[in-house]
Amino acid sequence: MRIKFTLCALLAAGLSAVAAPQFSLASQVADVNADAMKKRGEITSLTNGPKMTVRTVDQATVYAGPQRAPELGTELEPIIFEDFSLLTTGSIEEPDYNTNVIASEYEYPWWNMKDGYTLQPGWGSNFMYPAGGCAYLDAAATKEGEARISSPILDGRANGGVCTLRFDARTLEGSISDFLLVQVAETNNYGPNWDILADGVCPTITEEWQTFEITAQGVGPTSFFHIIAAGGIPVIIDNISIFQYDLYVDIPELNKHTNYTGETFDISWEAVEGADSYLVNVFQQAQDMTGQIIRTYLYENEPVADNKWTVVDAISGEIYYYTVRAIKGEHVSLESTPVEINDLEAPEMFAASEIDEDGYYVASWNDVPSAVVYNYRAYADRVATEDGAMVLTNESLDGLSEADGSEVTRTIENPDYMVYDEYYITEGNQGGWKLRNGAPCVGYVVLDAWHYINGNGDAALLSPELDLSKNGGEVKLNVSLWGELTEGYDWNDNLCEFQTECAVALFTWDETLGDYSQTDLQYISNVEEAWNNYEVTIKGCTDRSIIGLFAVRAEGNLYIDNLKLTQEYKAGEIFRDPFFAKMLSVDTEAEVTIPARCAGSEIWHHVAAGKVSYESDGVNTTMNVLESKYSELVKVGTAPLSSVENVSLVNATARVANGTLYIANPAGEAVNVYDLAGKLVYTNATGSQQLNVVLPANGVYMVKVGNKTIKVIR
Repeated sequence: MRIKFTLCALLAAGLSAVAAPQFSLASQVADVNADAMKKRGEITSLTNGPKMTVRTVDQATVYAGPQRAPELGTELEPIIFEDFSLLTTGSIEEPDYNTNVIASEYEYPWWNMKDGYTLQPGWGSNFMYPAGGCAYLDAAATKEGEARISSPILDGRANGGVCTLRFDARTLEGSISDFLLVQVAETNNYGPNWDILADGVCPTITEEWQTFEITAQGVGPTSFFHIIAAGGIPVIIDNISIFQYDLYVDIPELNKHTNYTGETFDISWEAVEGADSYLVNVFQQAQDMTGQIIRTYLYENEPVADNKWTVVDAISGEIYYYTVRAIKGEHVSLESTPVEINDLEAPEMFAASEIDEDGYYVASWNDVPSAVVYNYRAYADRVATEDGAMVLTNESLDGLSEADGSEVTRTIENPDYMVYDEYYITEGNQGGWKLRNGAPCVGYVVLDAWHYINGNGDAALLSPELDLSKNGGEVKLNVSLWGELTEGYDWNDNLCEFQTECAVALFTWDETLGDYSQTDLQYISNVEEAWNNYEVTIKGCTDRSIIGLFAVRAEGNLYIDNLKLTQEYKAGEIFRDPFFAKMLSVDTEAEVTIPARCAGSEIWHHVAAGKVSYESDGVNTTMNVLESKYSELVKVGTAPLSSVENVSLVNATARVANGTLYIANPAGEAVNVYDLAGKLVYTNATGSQQLNVVLPANGVYMVKVGNKTIKVIR
């Protein structure tokens, strides 16, 4: 039993909307990982506090009166108004440092004030003191030089989600401040992922009272406003008002771009009622030395009569953004929140070599601008010979190796809590199955749910995309599971046992979203610290389905073995079986040996290009891959009937890690390694199935295993 002293809660995270989804588990219950937020202590800014992921949506301008934001509509009654009339003690010159406005117990540090000091409950502050009917933010009293006040949570979804914060501010006599910051955040139901909807710096604050305002859009059901005095300079705040408008013109709602070719792509948006026309901006952006975002326009204020437009003259693989404003008579709407276009052209498959008598062929494709990796997949058509259950997936999970090709030693009895952020299973029957926060074991795989409960991630085994549309979209999953029992503290600080369990999720492609969405979720809740077999019936599958098994509830290990997918087929129906995948390859070619079970099958293939980015929370670094569309599925040929039967189900592989070449040689064939000049640098004819070779220098090497050649790079 692994003991970790932490609260165990089921994380409810959303599905990541990217071209190559990471398939986060979206719970069907309302639980959130509030433990990450329940901390004590002084909190200044949004990011200086409990660990969370903060995503900046847009910057915003803070206006100082008499300068104002563009006229948006008729101003409505405030949602929140605070004149600090209940902070009666002290004065601006001598604030009341003796009155404690912070509650002794509070759930969230951003909303920590006692009732009775504000007109509405739910405010929060840090180093804020009464000052005779004003709020004194004593930034000089803190080590970080910051003090803040936070509004109550509000629901700003009405009126287009546009909210304005207006407030008065001044400094002490004889001082100025250029460091009064304003932020607007949507907490996503107090979850671990927050969106910064607006982030701005006020113009210079002086000893004279000035009125400031900032407008944010996309305000959600659990949003709040945050005023921070920074730079060690005290600032006095009064008359905070948060309000909305009856908008003259609605903000256009943008759709996902389509038909990306590299140089062109189509953009569109929902038509705005009464709009005469639209103004479109297409641009690239980067931060300057001061952190300000600078736009470089491909199109600026381009007039468009319709609610769709084709962008031309783009540079393939470059990142663009686009916004739209609607025009109705003399009024112009706010600019929509920028939508990112971070896409790649789909590669083009070249003609593959002919499939030889051993079932071997070479696939290749063009190099795509800005692509750094490629995901290649090959399929074999399996035809049902009779009506009845057809086994689509049958993974024993035996014979797996580490990512560098070395031998696996990990077992239930000999666990290793160092797992892969992402690991593709290469020795299975089907190509493209992958682990997130998991690892191969001796005869099975493991998912480490610690990353789900505490690490703001998932612990999952995910299938490749499969056509599961037969039998009305109903498929049976059979799997063996072993779940670790852990100890932790519940909400009442009682030490309890928690059983790691399994959630089974179905993701299907949504054409309108241009992405996968989670369409089914079931829990296998009777998992034990013993191997047991389970059967789950999954409904609602389509021709583009992905099935995921997730470790949930407790933070222990979940072990998975003997995974099988079965579906009812009619005689003559075809299952396109993804028998091979070469993922995250830097090469523009793949060598493929068709396994014996695919003898006589029609063979198809395609490839996608990928960009790689990295995210870090200060402790862990996560690699994200943005994937292009796959190229058109094209036929390679027909697998031979005879000689292919003698081909090993496990192909020879060669990988380089830390200067060492790891060769898996399941057939025990002769191995020779050559440098790029053709010089033999290593040879082995002992029949050893696993070889580790220290390469003499950086460069390209050709590894010949039997009559197959594999190119590697040190």
